[in-house]
Amino acid sequence: VPKLLELLEKPNLLSTRTHAAMCLGAIGPIPSVDQVQIFTDMIQEPNAFSQERGLIALSRLGKHAANTESFLEELLENRNFSQRPEVARTMWLVTGEVERPLEILAAHVDDPTYDSRVRMVLSEMGQAAAPLSVHIARQLATSEEAKEDQGLRRELIALLYSMGKVKEHQDVVKAAMKDAEPATEILIDGVLAEDE
Repeated sequence: VPKLLELLEKPNLLSTRTHAAMCLGAIGPIPSVDQVQIFTDMIQEPNAFSQERGLIALSRLGKHAANTESFLEELLENRNFSQRPEVARTMWLVTGEVERPLEILAAHVDDPTYDSRVRMVLSEMGQAAAPLSVHIARQLATSEEAKEDQGLRRELIALLYSMGKVKEHQDVVKAAMKDAEPATEILIDGVLAEDE
């Protein structure tokens, strides 16, 4: 811990500082260290990388950082703050609540600036993110990008699977077989068979 705290004081070593913060978060609560203050300070830095890594570190404290909910809400009110999906993820992990994080993610699920990051958070949330499966199924069915990009198509199908919603959207998943590469066909066969 003392070495990690020392590394946090290296202003010119951004990657080192942010990794030190994430390690401090992974250790969990340390009574002698105000990790919440360290991480919220990092989140307020102008660098997006610091902001993202600070949010990851904060989220690793779980319920021990539950008192940061109003701070996280304030970040969302700042229109220039670009780590919105990461704020939703952090809220979910520190409060245990899903309604507000899903509201934030739903607002950005179709935004090309955020969509891949939203999908990453939804995947991590798994079945807790099931209410947003309709958005993912719609993307799978209508997105030109998903029709052309097999990787995205597989990602959307895997996301529906992680949400436990393949059966509910099986017509859309089956339709994704059209012009599918073997890797996509194997994934679709697998998730449909497992869901029966």
